[in-house]
Amino acid sequence: MPLEEKGIKEVEALKKEWHFFERCAKEGAEILKNNKPVEDLTAVELEKLLLMHQIPKSKMGNKNDKIEKWKQIVESKKLLPSFEIWCSDDESKLNDLRKMQINLDDTALSQKAAIKKIKMKASINSMNVEELNTIEEKIRDARRVKMVKLKEVRVVESNSVDVTNTNKTEGAETAM
Repeated sequence: MPLEEKGIKEVEALKKEWHFFERCAKEGAEILKNNKPVEDLTAVELEKLLLMHQIPKSKMGNKNDKIEKWKQIVESKKLLPSFEIWCSDDESKLNDLRKMQINLDDTALSQKAAIKKIKMKASINSMNVEELNTIEEKIRDARRVKMVKLKEVRVVESNSVDVTNTNKTEGAETAM
């Protein structure tokens, strides 16, 4: 699947994975250049070689297990698994994904809200006159409560003191 079709978190996880595999391949290649006998390799070196072949740490075991696994790989002449290298093109695609505008109509939340509206309309259409009057009364009450709260907020906002201006004047008085 192309990067453009994945989400930001998925692409960032891929970036991390690709960088990891690239680093493992470089570290493994450096160890192989030394041409050390398998028995002389440290546990860390063996781990890096096994990681180069994409063997998870959880399946490596102790140093003796790592030696055996590495010997099996060498004897079988197993090729390195292929992996992709993160390039500037991939980085620009990730940046484009980060900048992408999200249309709220395409989100799961807006789709759920649309479904709720459809269900609400269907339930209103199926109500009798008494039920509709009850709903109307509840809507009026809810509007009144919201209007009262809105007025309270406006009163609080108009009575609030601008702290930045009072501090400047107080500072000017103490400086004199």
